[in-house]
Amino acid sequence: MRHGIARTIDWTDGGLRRTIEVDERGRARTTRIDHLGRPLLVPGWSSIAVGWRVAVGETVLHGASDDVPLEGVVHAGAFERVLHHCARSVPIEIDLHVRSFADAPAQLQWLEIRNVGTRPLVVSDVQPLELPLAPAALERVETYRDFCSVRSHPDHYGGMDDAAIRLDEPEHARGVFLLNLAPGLVRRTVALSGYTPISTLGYDTARFAVEREIAPGASFVSDSAGLLAYDRDPHGALRAFAANHLTARPLAAPPVLYNTWQPFALAIDEPLLTALVDRAEDLGFEVFSVDDGWQERQGLWREHPEKFPHGLEPIVRRARDRGMRFGLWVGLAVQHEANEVVRKHPEWLARDPDGAPRRTSTAQGRVPFFCLTTGYADWIGEQIAAVIRRLEVAYVKVDLTTVVQIYGERAGCFAADHGHRSSGDFALQVYRAIERIAARWRRERPDLIVDLTYELWGGHHVVDYALLRAGDAVWISNVLDTAGLGGPYAARRIAFHRARCVPPERLLVGNLRADGPDPVAGAVSALASFPLLLGDLRVVDREAAPRVRAVFDAYRRTRDRHGVATFAALESEGDGLLAWDGFYRGDAAGSGLIALFRNRSSGDRTRLPLPPSASGRFVLRDVLGGRQIRAEGPDFAVTLPAGDGHSASLLFEVCRD
Repeated sequence: MRHGIARTIDWTDGGLRRTIEVDERGRARTTRIDHLGRPLLVPGWSSIAVGWRVAVGETVLHGASDDVPLEGVVHAGAFERVLHHCARSVPIEIDLHVRSFADAPAQLQWLEIRNVGTRPLVVSDVQPLELPLAPAALERVETYRDFCSVRSHPDHYGGMDDAAIRLDEPEHARGVFLLNLAPGLVRRTVALSGYTPISTLGYDTARFAVEREIAPGASFVSDSAGLLAYDRDPHGALRAFAANHLTARPLAAPPVLYNTWQPFALAIDEPLLTALVDRAEDLGFEVFSVDDGWQERQGLWREHPEKFPHGLEPIVRRARDRGMRFGLWVGLAVQHEANEVVRKHPEWLARDPDGAPRRTSTAQGRVPFFCLTTGYADWIGEQIAAVIRRLEVAYVKVDLTTVVQIYGERAGCFAADHGHRSSGDFALQVYRAIERIAARWRRERPDLIVDLTYELWGGHHVVDYALLRAGDAVWISNVLDTAGLGGPYAARRIAFHRARCVPPERLLVGNLRADGPDPVAGAVSALASFPLLLGDLRVVDREAAPRVRAVFDAYRRTRDRHGVATFAALESEGDGLLAWDGFYRGDAAGSGLIALFRNRSSGDRTRLPLPPSASGRFVLRDVLGGRQIRAEGPDFAVTLPAGDGHSASLLFEVCRD
């Protein structure tokens, strides 16, 4: 039986219009989402536009079910609406929060689920968004997965590598991104299900299924999911939206960072770091970061008494006297078995399925690791905060296993008394604990840059919007920067790939080295992301050293004059090393830096990777060669003969002519 429409909820923000129709029985369906008058719902499928879904025990609820009618709508600020549902068969209230944006055609929505009964309830299959989204009729839509880099089947089931999925209408160069802000291993995104053209964004229901027990009077708030519409420059639009709305705070101008991990690993001491600090100043680094090996043992966050008899304070002062800030590596959940906390708080230890303490591999051997869903999280947060305060740390690299050991060990904590019902619930609570800890550190030290590594988050090359909400940046991967292995090229490929969906200034790619086979190529390549080099600075080639310094000086000039928030990439795509590649960092008008890499191309002509918003004539000054080149649209192509003094790695400061 068809019921009439009792109420219509309609609003427009940021060029995006949404209409929700509520029938006489309180069932709510989204019947319209338009961007500039163009529909973003699949025609003829409004009947399945239920908005959201959640299971309470064996009862499945969604926005258009008889069992959970819409009771009312309130405004929680200028751009947030709350749709209040009350279930009839189970004692649950569900609020659907929908947030719009004045500066972007986007919406994010999340669920707040309250237990209004007298007994605990278990919720699962929590999906904050379930809508038939597409920018055109399905036969005209292409789906891009794996950080929007791979054209896929129209229907796609995504996980950790799909923080965003792009549904594109190539005929008119427009489309929509599906955004899932659930963290890491618990994220599940279904784009255009093969049975119906429905897209479902929320939590995993298989290996890392999220099942949450809600006590009477308590609530569970889900992560957000949503959409972003675009015209023409899709990845530029997504990077800008992510930078402005999906991160903990702005980080548009990252400093140039040095890290000690390679080649020294754990073999660091006061004399070595003293020498490295002096060379780091000469090469133009702005942050001197000490990696693993400074501590007495894992989890005991004080200086090793033999390596650093005077503590790290002399190194900190020396770096500061030379105009640099100080950075430090820590492990969050690992503790050496000799540490007091292992003896005093065995109830905090992560447990395997048999109840035995879990252990994980580190550079200092296998050690116990602790469950961040326990009181350990607050305790270790304060231990590390004390070190940050004492050493005035400006950058902290937070590392090692918290959710899953990514090199092959079994995942999770199975302790029955830690308050997590499933592997997914454990992972979700750990991710949220990491976010709370990092937020606490930043409140105490607002200028602190928090780097959450891929090992910490539980996956190779991982980055997502939940991670960038928790931390400021992610050490996303490591490359081998040795002769014949193409370290700079590999680092650029990682940055280009992930920068389709996230701002590149949030990505740190290790381990390009200042003492590598081509230090200049490494330094220029590092500018594609958060600038980072490692290496033994004492042995950097004498001819290469001033060129590395010139690269970093040019980056600083551009960063301070124009910013580096706008990014564009020239990707070699299928030709790989046989083609030029490069990138642009600067402002939207085209004033900034252009890097070009010949690779093994036999051609002398390439186009410039200027942003789509740039137009007119441009002057390029060769940072390393001093010459000037001019280029103009629409193709912005230049000829750079290999035998005319042009090296394989080029860096230009570019401005309007």
